[in-house]
Amino acid sequence: MKKRIALLIAFLLFLAGATACVRPKKCEHVDANDDKKCDLCQENYDDGPEEKVPYEFKTPVTDSITLNESYEGKDFLEDGIGTATIVAFTDGDTAMFRTSGGHKITVRFLGIDTPESTYKVDPWGFAASAYTKNAIKNAKTIVLQAETLDPNARLDSTGNRYLAWVWVDGRLLNLEIAEVGLAAAKAEGTRYASQFIEAIQPVLKAKERIYGVKNDPDYNYTSTRKEFSIKELREQYGSEEAINTLKDNGLKIKVTGTVVRKIGGACAYIQQYGEDGKYYGIYIYGGYGTIGTLKPGYTVTVSGTIGYYYGQLQISSVTTASVKVMDRSGADTLVPIETKLADITKYDYDSIANFITLNEELVITSYYDSENNTSFTLTTNYQLSDGNFLDIRVDQNTALFDEKGIRITSGKSFVGKTISSFTGILSYYDPNYGQQDPEKYDGRIQLMWADESDVIFK
Repeated sequence: MKKRIALLIAFLLFLAGATACVRPKKCEHVDANDDKKCDLCQENYDDGPEEKVPYEFKTPVTDSITLNESYEGKDFLEDGIGTATIVAFTDGDTAMFRTSGGHKITVRFLGIDTPESTYKVDPWGFAASAYTKNAIKNAKTIVLQAETLDPNARLDSTGNRYLAWVWVDGRLLNLEIAEVGLAAAKAEGTRYASQFIEAIQPVLKAKERIYGVKNDPDYNYTSTRKEFSIKELREQYGSEEAINTLKDNGLKIKVTGTVVRKIGGACAYIQQYGEDGKYYGIYIYGGYGTIGTLKPGYTVTVSGTIGYYYGQLQISSVTTASVKVMDRSGADTLVPIETKLADITKYDYDSIANFITLNEELVITSYYDSENNTSFTLTTNYQLSDGNFLDIRVDQNTALFDEKGIRITSGKSFVGKTISSFTGILSYYDPNYGQQDPEKYDGRIQLMWADESDVIFK
């Protein structure tokens, strides 16, 4: 009996081994219906990820729309439409133009909102700015078109920028920027609302650029910040070459300095004493809000990004959260650098943004009032070595008042007056920075009048 049982077990083991050696033939899946289910064995299967074809940024909606309103012989400010020429570029949705009537205006592009690239830096911000600049810089015809002639609705929330549709050689640039995924569409309630809705659907579905998950190759995503002294910043990024090439624009940095003067609610100049016994300054740009911790006399650590504006180095992307107060000494502790007019030269980049005082007479010979806001420029009788006469800049956020307490918004009242003492910022301004013709102008040193009490007249 035991022998029979042993033989039976041996036989069963033999059969199991023989069966294991016979492997079923793998089905060569056939899927004529392309439903990921084999037509032969009825198994569901996946032959691997499909090779993704790069998205092609087309603009069929922009291609199809035309400007039907007549603009010949008209001016944008007077008629709501008219030709214009580019004066300067700001970012992806803002630029400065000169109208056919000769007025220089800042225009905020209607219907779109591009990522930021000035007071702060967002992913795709530089790409949007470059796209706008490339589209406009070689344009043969630029037409500005208003949505309405209502004076209360033609300016944006700042009150300083005109809202307009920008037609470049027959193409609606506002729409095109949105259609290539470099701007959010904000055209609801406007004459081109339906075109914007249609234009963004493909790029929205494809999840490209601002609508996607891909990283912007030109944006620094690292969360760490490199710490600099102001001297190091000026040496690496304040030179003429660095400014012209926008070296490391958007790089995340951290710097510490003492606030010497504040401009408006969120902008200021800070200064730091270097190991070489010299002072070095830089401009902090916090946009249009309010940063209460930027107070003259306060020593602060500022986190932001490398930025450039009209030929001057600055720290951008600054917010209330990115300013940490290290010391709360008062403004009376500030000591400006005593400077002579003869010491001010165009090529002394180390001195730009410094807090200085001049005790030499300056006669104001002429003035220029801004067409866009209450800022103005005073020209003095002192001629610099580069042939330019020294200017004094009064920002729109610097409040000056006459003897009756009325705010002064024009430089006209200062012409002919003699300044015996000036305290303020040694600034730099290149009116051609980012403009159409880089050879037309050149940058120049100027004085920034930041506080009413800083100037004493003879």
